[in-house]
Amino acid sequence: MGKKSRRQKQQEPKELGERWDAMAFLIYEDGTPISDDDFKQLREAKRQAMVVVDTRCRYPIGKDNITHDWLDEYQWAVAFPRIQTKGLDSAIRALKRWPRLQPYWPRLRRRVCDHCHAQVALSEPRYLVCGG
Repeated sequence: MGKKSRRQKQQEPKELGERWDAMAFLIYEDGTPISDDDFKQLREAKRQAMVVVDTRCRYPIGKDNITHDWLDEYQWAVAFPRIQTKGLDSAIRALKRWPRLQPYWPRLRRRVCDHCHAQVALSEPRYLVCGG
């Protein structure tokens, strides 16, 4: 038996929808769900960020591309968890920041914890295991 047989198999990465519980993020810190008006503000901020990136990258507006998947991942990993910790305005600011962060998202995503949503700078090593 060689070393390869003793290695633990890596788990398959989870699909985007399976990584986070959507309903857990769409509530305020006190446990009340966000209102329809607040959800519309979030949706509009996401749409504006998507249009800015599509225009800058010269993608056809409305057609799916990889940046839309990245934005979905960013909203679940970074923007929506801020509703509970820092409020709705912070989540909207995070979505407005997306056009500036989009080119770096493949590197940034490795530095956001799936469990506690903590982030580290690009100069720090990637998260391997979180205790949270």
